[in-house]
Formats: sequence, structure tokens, C-alpha cells
Amino acid sequence: AKWMDGAADAMGDGEDKEEAEEAQATEGAPDATQKSASEEENEARTKISSHKDKIAKMQANLDALPDDKLVYASLVGKTLEKKVGEFKYKVTFFTSAMQDHTSLGRWSKWTGRATAEFDHGTMCWGGPERKMLIAFQCGVEEALLDVLEPSRCVYEGVVSHPGACEQKDLDELVEGTRVVGVRDEL
Repeated sequence: AKWMDGAADAMGDGEDKEEAEEAQATEGAPDATQKSASEEENEARTKISSHKDKIAKMQANLDALPDDKLVYASLVGKTLEKKVGEFKYKVTFFTSAMQDHTSLGRWSKWTGRATAEFDHGTMCWGGPERKMLIAFQCGVEEALLDVLEPSRCVYEGVVSHPGACEQKDLDELVEGTRVVGVRDEL
């Protein structure tokens, strides 16, 4: 009967109609749990940037260690500390050297078989930029043994490291026949 057409809608099946209208309105609209394409793109760009930073850091570490210096690879990113007098010295290899909160320089270069340099530190009062020279000496442990300031704003650090050992030194260390110097005992 034609007169019954639409009677169901008029008699209270309105709930179904409302649900259908809501479903139709939200259909095609992004769900709150779904990410927009621009959000996903931003996340991807952030990850790419982070990975590029890690690659640059790794490349800098590789560049700091030429083939003939690979024996010092255990120092990559390592910080050695020593309190000398009233100052605390921190040397973070292939990055920076500090005297308390004062920069003694950024990693610069190897200057010899067992010597290195940090330069372009904080400017001294009316003088040159600070720099720190490192002299490696044969030792079983990695340690910052001493720091001196032999001339104004130039610091010299002594670092013990197995990489500085000659084969003869290593044999003596292993056998326990190496003579300990007076300075080593202090």
C-alpha cells in the first residue's frame, strides 16, 4: 500500500536514521587515531634528519682516526677526567677539552705518533685562544695522568693508553717486569 510508504520513518525508526546520518557525515573524514599525510611526512623528515646527524657524527669519528691511529679507537667518545690543583680537567676524545667550565679547545688533529691537539678554546684575557696538547704514554689503563700549563693558555695533558705502547713495552707489562717510575707511584 502506497499510503504506508515512509511510515516506518515516521513511527520511531528515527534512531537508525540518526546513526546513518552520523556514519555518512564521518565517512571520508579522518579518524582521530589516523595520522594525516603531513604529520607522517614531518615524522619521516625528522627521522631522516636524525639519521643524517648520526652519519655525520660517525664520519667525524672515522676521520679522527686514520689507519695508523686505530689503536686509539677505544677513546672515541670517551671522557677522561682529572682534578689537578683547584681545577677539574675533562678531555672528551675527538670532541673537546675543558678546564672546569672553560673550553681548552675542540679536537683538532694528531700532531705525531702519540701526540694530539685540541685548539680554538676560550680566549684568554688579552691573549691567545686556549689550546691543549696531549702526549700519550704507554699504560694499561686509559687515564688522564696530569695536566700542566707550561706557557700562558697552552695546556699539556699526559694520557696513558695501551695504544702508545711499543711491542717491547707491552711484553714488559704482560710479564710484569716493567719498572715503575717514581712519577707512576705518586
